[in-house]
Amino acid sequence: MSVENENANTVRPNIHPDAEVTAHELLNRAIEWQQYIRGISEFIADLMYEDETVKGRHVAIALEAIGSLAKMSVECTMEAHSQMCREQLRLATSAAAVEQVTS
Repeated sequence: MSVENENANTVRPNIHPDAEVTAHELLNRAIEWQQYIRGISEFIADLMYEDETVKGRHVAIALEAIGSLAKMSVECTMEAHSQMCREQLRLATSAAAVEQVTS
């Protein structure tokens, strides 16, 4: 489900991380997105607890935001994992090449 604004444009986040960002920075971003998710979730819970007339549309928008933030967090985590795997492969290949030359 996608939430639409008044202009009927679908709101979608840019989830593609920068090419020059390190795995460490990507994991920090993923943690940051998770903290936003926690904050929005707590806000929704407080709002619904305090005000029994909360409109479903507002809750739906907040839940869509949580979904988008979670997707961004997963994208950052996946890219960080991919970078770490490529680095391990590069190091293993370099070590094997050095060992082959010295043998």
